[in-house]
Amino acid sequence: MRVLVVDDNSTAREILSRSLKQFGFRPGEVTSGAEALDELQTALTNEDEPYQLVLMDWHMTGMTGLEAAKRIKQDPELDPHIIMVSAY
Repeated sequence: MRVLVVDDNSTAREILSRSLKQFGFRPGEVTSGAEALDELQTALTNEDEPYQLVLMDWHMTGMTGLEAAKRIKQDPELDPHIIMVSAY
């Protein structure tokens, strides 16, 4: 399964991606909510396998994870499950 990791902290992204790989997932990584929206659309338009799961940091600079998740859910072409990730 393809999983998109969205976090503005490079260490957190790397740890999540490594853990996912160990469980057999195929992670992609982006640093912001806006990049997540672009990456999800790109996976659809380039005939890649779409992402089925997004692990989203809830507190990021610029667009928050909550706002990004809301925008993803408003797009009828996108249908990944979203899990909000927090250090709290």
